[in-house]
Amino acid sequence: MRLPAAFKDASIRGKLMFTAFVATVAATLFAMLALTAQQWFQQRNALERNVYAQASIVAANSTAALAFNDREAAEQTLDALAVIDNIEFAELFGKDGQDLAAYVRPGSAMPPHRHHGAEGMGNIYTMTHFEIVLPVVLKQERLGSLHVRSSMAPVYEALAWSLLMIVVASTGALLVAVTLVLRLLPAITDPLQYLVGLMSTVSREKNYGLRAELTGKDEVGTLAQGFNDMLVQIQIQDDELAQQRQQLEEKVVQRTAELRQTNSLLEQELVQRRQAEERISESEARYRGIFEYADDIIYLLTPEGNIHSLNPAFEHLTGWPAEEWLGKPFMPIVHPDDQPRAAEIFRNTLAGQSTPVFELRLARKSGGYFDSELSIVPVGPGSKIAAIGIARDVTERKRAEEEIRRQQELTSLIIETIPMRVFWKDRDLRYLGCNTLFAHDAGMADPDTMIGKTDFDMGWQDRAELYRADDRRVMDTNNPTLSYDEPQTTPDGGRIWLRTSKVPLRNEAHETIGVMGVYEDITESKLAAQALEESELRFRTILESAVDGILVADGHTHQFVIANQAVCAMLGYTQEELYRLSMEDIHPAEALPNVRQQFERQLKGEIRVALNLPVQRKDGSVFFADVSASPMTLSGHPFLAGIFHDVTERRQAEEKVRRLNEELEEKVQERTRQLLAAQEDLVRKEKLAVLGQVAGSVGHELRNPLGVMNNAVYFLQTVLSEADATTQEYLVLIKTEIATAERIVSDLLDSVRTKPPQAGTVWLAELIGQTLRKLPVPDGVTVEQAIPATLPPLRVDPQQVQQVLRNLISNGIDAMAEGGTLTITAAADGMSVAVSVRDTGSGIAPEQMARLFQPLYTTKARGIGLGLVVVKNLTEANGGRIEVQSEPGRGTVFTVTLPCAGPAEEAT
Repeated sequence: MRLPAAFKDASIRGKLMFTAFVATVAATLFAMLALTAQQWFQQRNALERNVYAQASIVAANSTAALAFNDREAAEQTLDALAVIDNIEFAELFGKDGQDLAAYVRPGSAMPPHRHHGAEGMGNIYTMTHFEIVLPVVLKQERLGSLHVRSSMAPVYEALAWSLLMIVVASTGALLVAVTLVLRLLPAITDPLQYLVGLMSTVSREKNYGLRAELTGKDEVGTLAQGFNDMLVQIQIQDDELAQQRQQLEEKVVQRTAELRQTNSLLEQELVQRRQAEERISESEARYRGIFEYADDIIYLLTPEGNIHSLNPAFEHLTGWPAEEWLGKPFMPIVHPDDQPRAAEIFRNTLAGQSTPVFELRLARKSGGYFDSELSIVPVGPGSKIAAIGIARDVTERKRAEEEIRRQQELTSLIIETIPMRVFWKDRDLRYLGCNTLFAHDAGMADPDTMIGKTDFDMGWQDRAELYRADDRRVMDTNNPTLSYDEPQTTPDGGRIWLRTSKVPLRNEAHETIGVMGVYEDITESKLAAQALEESELRFRTILESAVDGILVADGHTHQFVIANQAVCAMLGYTQEELYRLSMEDIHPAEALPNVRQQFERQLKGEIRVALNLPVQRKDGSVFFADVSASPMTLSGHPFLAGIFHDVTERRQAEEKVRRLNEELEEKVQERTRQLLAAQEDLVRKEKLAVLGQVAGSVGHELRNPLGVMNNAVYFLQTVLSEADATTQEYLVLIKTEIATAERIVSDLLDSVRTKPPQAGTVWLAELIGQTLRKLPVPDGVTVEQAIPATLPPLRVDPQQVQQVLRNLISNGIDAMAEGGTLTITAAADGMSVAVSVRDTGSGIAPEQMARLFQPLYTTKARGIGLGLVVVKNLTEANGGRIEVQSEPGRGTVFTVTLPCAGPAEEAT
């Protein structure tokens, strides 16, 4: 690139200044353009996300209106967009492409271009507007679409503020760059100017004894060193030529050198003074430029609080010329309510204290006040100026902050007032916030208690993994999941249905930082839909399964609109054929006047049944039917529903009624038997209650005589040891009956009060052996045992468990009056041991099984029905359970499961 001659001939200082200025301006312009483009796309994308979120909420709330074609509900849903200033137009289309409702912001014109209902989802951008098209989906079915148009004004407003800040920042950066260049440039140019001056002096005065005093290591220092070397060589040559004159001119040369050195010092001092004056001039120019052209008010105050100086911005912001206030106190321009604070700050400043930025309200000449942000610093003692400060008009900023706060409050209000649950999470799926409805669903008092929690902390933790998988899929794919139904567990353990939509949350860099979810409780609508489906199914089932023919006719045209299969079979027409016929087409012509009269009377509700109406089939044959009809109104239109009953089937109907009466009679008898059984059980329980009251006293009164009798028998057996066989037999019989009575008394006491078990470590084989040794086994009964030697010990009361085994073995022996086999087996499962007592007796009938463990109920000829009650009570008291299996003719098995001893107890 060829450079202009003026640039080539310019000084190095000028070239450096020009180069630095051009480079700084170019970099600043490039940064301004880049930041402007970035702000444009950022603000536009923010508007797009905001409009998309609002449109998604409206689309989710419009599903019911589209499903039921409810225009009024759709318009109310769209009217909710009135709280969003930038939304100018919205329109809701049905599945058929016809518009259902529209919203136009007051003062806005209808858009020049409008989507049609059949168009797909997409966005449209213009310089002034942005339009979005969203499908409205319910259960994966597209119900219609929502078109929303937003003004681009918020984007341009935000862009204007961004441009202003960029210009201010760029101007400041340019001023800083120019200041740095002016500060640093002398370090480069001054040595060069010094070297050029020295060279000129040497060339002019032929004084080769001069030396450059630059000692730097940069290029200028190297050049100075080379120049010094050159002067040395010249001086040596000059000395050789002037050697003869050296002595004569030595004093002259010495004096000349001193004068030149003095002149050089004077020149350096003049240069330094000139440079200092230039720097002072530049500093004053910069200060004056800042003072004159600053957008903020720059003020100087005297120690008395009077205004010393004001820049032009004062007139721009307040409307007063600066001259009107010079020399006057500053306090009157401050709002009266803020004057005490302003006076305190000024006093602190005079005392040398630094004050942070503060706010005051300043007056305008036109009236009123504006909000300002001020800073003030002390100048120092001994000056006519005590303080200097800057005041900035922050009215617009305050308004913007208030607008932002209002928008935030509006957004919060929308989130709190919409009849939906809203929540949002971070990347770790921890809750960042929600609305009150969602917090209540989670069982929390308010949304703040939800922050930091996860789905595992909620009442729906059983479905937490499923919910979190949905959240991760939305974040990983960056695609929203809209309007899908899922169940949820409530804090009280109930189950509700939700219709959920989830979208990814993105920051300004379009990075996914979390997920936001919106759902509504559709339990009622879900149940209502299920009930409607069930109702329709029942109606259709009843309609199609009805024996009688059913026809529904239009009250005005008499045209058939509903027909079941029974009436089709009755008349010989198909349903499609009947829907093309009317009431006049299925009756003989001669009977039509009477039929019409009966139809009108039934339609008015005067009669319900028309008897013996002639009905004509498709083949022309006629039969008579009783027609029961009911009028009904659907959507304001009258209809008549009639049931055609062929009289020839009346006998069959009467027979069916008779059979139903017989079935009802059987059910009444069965219920009567149940009531009698319940009454019998109640009587038995009352007996048991009475038995419990007297059991203690009776047991005590009977055991004493039985003990005396047992001792007497023992004494008689001892005394009469040589008596005859008959005497010995009767003594044994008495002793056996005494033992039986003793056992009955024990069973009676144990049935009404079970003693707490005294648990110990015992072996099952020993308990069974002890029990069998105490029980007499008849000759016809064979006892078989299968008790493994590896069974672990039990942790039970040995006396109580032995009584359980004695009762079960005794009942098994009694069940085999004609002989049989009694089998005792046992098995362990690690925590318990199950012992089974199986007999080969007659078994127990099924109707007796349910009452087997009831008090005072017995299947034996002898006994009072307390043995099995005692077995059950003692087994459960020792931490076990009892089960019974029986089949008539094949015997009975009683299985008792008891707990094992622990390792420490087993070792003991």
